Amino acid sequence: MKRIIMLTILLFILVGCSTPIEYETASNIRIEDEIIKWDAVEDAISYEVTLNETLYTLSIPSYDISELINGSYTVRITIIYPEGYKKSIDYDFDISRLYQSPTDLLVDDYILSFTSTIPTTYELYINDILKTSFEETSIDISDYVVLNQDSNIKVNAIYESQDYMSDVYIFDGLIHLDMNQSLTYELRSSETIIVNFDQLDDLMYIKIDDEILADTLYSYTSTSITFDKDIFFYPSYGLNTYEVYTASGYFMITINVIETENPHLLSPNVLTYISLEDIELEFNLLGGTFAQLSGYLLETSDYTFEDGTLTIYASYIESILAENPDRENIAFSYQLQKNGNSYIGIIFIYL
Repeated sequence: MKRIIMLTILLFILVGCSTPIEYETASNIRIEDEIIKWDAVEDAISYEVTLNETLYTLSIPSYDISELINGSYTVRITIIYPEGYKKSIDYDFDISRLYQSPTDLLVDDYILSFTSTIPTTYELYINDILKTSFEETSIDISDYVVLNQDSNIKVNAIYESQDYMSDVYIFDGLIHLDMNQSLTYELRSSETIIVNFDQLDDLMYIKIDDEILADTLYSYTSTSITFDKDIFFYPSYGLNTYEVYTASGYFMITINVIETENPHLLSPNVLTYISLEDIELEFNLLGGTFAQLSGYLLETSDYTFEDGTLTIYASYIESILAENPDRENIAFSYQLQKNGNSYIGIIFIYL
């Protein structure tokens, strides 16, 4: 009997003196890279997150909130312990992202793509007219633009009833056809030039230097374009590129206009200045001489002529730009001589 009493007392002491388990709530709650995180709990079986009245069961102490829209939220984080014990804590947080309008608009083979950080629906505007809505950051626009016509394209992102409109992207609607041709023409030739093709769709117009060529200077059939010889008094010596626009796209015809008797400029007479690079132009003197070059504030030390090459120094161009940063071009005149005759030409440099 005494032994039974002693065992009962010992059991009472052991039970009465044991330390109760203290269940922890989530601690060190923070947001990193749009992920709610908290410190892992050693005895936890799993975690639960309750957000917007929806319960999510997790195996790791974190929850992705990147798909939530801007606003204020309360999330309940629950630690699940053995035998079903739970400890919860509420955590309040705000999302206030700063969004930008779509950028980097680009059209490649009629596919419009752009950059956007806004997870939303987008609207396509062509010439300020709403054409369609879509959800990806790219869209086929072939059904919304007109061939060979400029289209002003904008993309609007709508987020929380606010518009984020992109800048205008100008798309020329052109398809470059694989029909380019190159040929040479001697200035004094009396012949016309016929350019042949396997198939030529309806020709709309021809341009050179952004000007439409008079249709009296050429004719065409379904397989050829015939240029009148008078066309070659319009361009300069050297390479001249004609843009041919048809009902299905455009292509280039490059004509190298040469002179076989008198001194002349071989290089194109219209150039674009590249910062800090000298400008070089090739001449064919054919036994003649380079007499002079004239231009705005131009000194003989600003250029050289050696072995048929005229070099205009970049330092001269830079000095003109320093004087007037808004200047758009510089014009030069040159004079060549042969057998007592002078041949004068013009050079345009776009800045």
